[in-house]
Amino acid sequence: MRVHYVLVLASLLSFGSQALVISNFGSSSAPLQKSDSNALRQIQMGHNYAQGLGVEIDYVKAANWYQLAADQNHADGQYHMGVMYANGRGVAQDMDLAMQYYQRAAAQQHPSAMNDLGWIFQNGVNGESNQTKAAELYLKSALAGDATAQNNLGSLYADGLGVEQNFEQAAYWYGKAVVQGHADAQNNLGSLYADGLGVDADYHRSASLFRDAAQQGHVIAQQNLGWSYEHGKGVPQDLKLAFNWYQSAAEQGDVMAQIDLGYMYENGLGCTQDQAKADYWYAVSGQQGNAEKVYYAGLMR
Repeated sequence: MRVHYVLVLASLLSFGSQALVISNFGSSSAPLQKSDSNALRQIQMGHNYAQGLGVEIDYVKAANWYQLAADQNHADGQYHMGVMYANGRGVAQDMDLAMQYYQRAAAQQHPSAMNDLGWIFQNGVNGESNQTKAAELYLKSALAGDATAQNNLGSLYADGLGVEQNFEQAAYWYGKAVVQGHADAQNNLGSLYADGLGVDADYHRSASLFRDAAQQGHVIAQQNLGWSYEHGKGVPQDLKLAFNWYQSAAEQGDVMAQIDLGYMYENGLGCTQDQAKADYWYAVSGQQGNAEKVYYAGLMR
């Protein structure tokens, strides 16, 4: 069983070499207050230009509107300016300024800002990795109900980063995020159920969670669901469905799914045997530049 615990940002579109898209501009877990009506309008205008709501997308104008709200010390405006600076959208990319805006918003207990700050400390994007600080920020955000932070905190517990490894706690926090329909958490909790880590092993539950995430377009969950159908784990064995889910994930660039798809073609499982297509998918998996990853993925067959 493939285990993959995903750490994600609340709304960064890209981050250095990362590409972790969870929510778009305009999404945050901090409610706007009616008393901040002027800032609320400014933030909404920023959302309109960032997302193309009734206007053409214009990140410069979006940043200008968010800046007006941030200048009023509005946490949501500060948070979105952090997003803009982190991504270089409408402003020159500047991680120092992004950190400043995130920190200002986090000081006001903005859940998404605390999560994104945690991710920055977790990955050392600001030049210094601090797992303990990341865990503290994720916890604050998770307790405020932020599903992304709940998933991330679960991943720290699963990996023993910044906290003592504890699969029960991992399952607890993944479960909190699953209730909110968080696809990464669905996949991650499914992995725990498949392997019996922190919970009783339950392939029916794991397959159900993989399906929920896969139907949201989660690539790793699609591969895991294919594995479930190939081996009849928690679902009736169905090689055609396994093939379909592997194909979906493989076409989106998942190395493990590409190897799986090659194996299915090579052996005529759920499809017509086709060695040329098998060779093609094996080659594609090897062209992604991580020979060690491809090697170990192959061993997992």
